[in-house]
Amino acid sequence: MFATILRDVDGHGGLAPMRCLDGRVLIALDGSEHFCSRKISCPHCSTRKRADGDVEHFHTFLGATLVASGHKTVVPLPPEFVRPQDGAAKQGCETAAAKRWLARLGPAYAWLKPVYPGDDLYARQPMALQATGGSFLLVCKPSSHKTLAEYLTGVEMDSLSETKGRGPDKRVYRYRWMSGVPLRDGDDALTVNWLEVEISKPGAAKPTGSMCGRPFRCKSEIRSDGR
Repeated sequence: MFATILRDVDGHGGLAPMRCLDGRVLIALDGSEHFCSRKISCPHCSTRKRADGDVEHFHTFLGATLVASGHKTVVPLPPEFVRPQDGAAKQGCETAAAKRWLARLGPAYAWLKPVYPGDDLYARQPMALQATGGSFLLVCKPSSHKTLAEYLTGVEMDSLSETKGRGPDKRVYRYRWMSGVPLRDGDDALTVNWLEVEISKPGAAKPTGSMCGRPFRCKSEIRSDGR
């Protein structure tokens, strides 16, 4: 039903303002909790023990949402519910649910030319290979991707710097990027494109905020004009 409605919306031009990067759309994946109780539970609840010794029963799901930069409106897609047998660790549960979502629904939404943005816990080769028919844009922390970080150490790469804003809102944006970087160690490592963004106040010794390297597979992420 979701796919049918979405095709109808797109057929009437409703998704046109949300397309970017040569007609692609962004489908953000993220976990969320939608029920929690210390008194009410069911056989499908996950559980966790609190510091006071009491047990909480809860339900979580992997949400998939069509989003676009500069737009307040989002389009929700079918979720994938986390199962208790997925494991006790939050990240393990969420990752397993994301893999199921991509395997079950990824092919159905491939016609959108999706790019899947997500945080560092998704930036693993098995997850990236599940992005059937789409690309990915994932946070990639150096602490959890040591091979990638070592590969980039001391390497000269393309870069771009620009200043935006006025007065106290002025910020310097610095970009660095490189193609063909291995996501992990081993001969079978998936090679990805890597992008780093640093945002700082003019003259600041260190950036006030930054985004880590993000692997993705698109053809026109950084343009000559900085967009």
